[in-house]
Amino acid sequence: MQTALAANPVNYGTWNEFKTTFEKQFIPPATQMEAIAKMYDTSMGTKDFATWFLDWSTQARHTGVDETTKMWAFRRALPAALQNKLSVASS
Repeated sequence: MQTALAANPVNYGTWNEFKTTFEKQFIPPATQMEAIAKMYDTSMGTKDFATWFLDWSTQARHTGVDETTKMWAFRRALPAALQNKLSVASS
């Protein structure tokens, strides 16, 4: 391992570079809570989001598919206006 590392030393960069990259991996809790609140305040047709989500999640559980498929279907089911609001809130 020492021979391989000596031949190709790892450059971890500066502490500030690491910190900036690390922080980009997480959504601040305040931003996340704001996005969730906006999502719950948005209507889904004639239902509020909480009612719509309860119906959706009940049906999703009955399908027996994996989490990745559920997330894909959930994102597809969201109206474009809500998707845009969530994108703006989380960026």
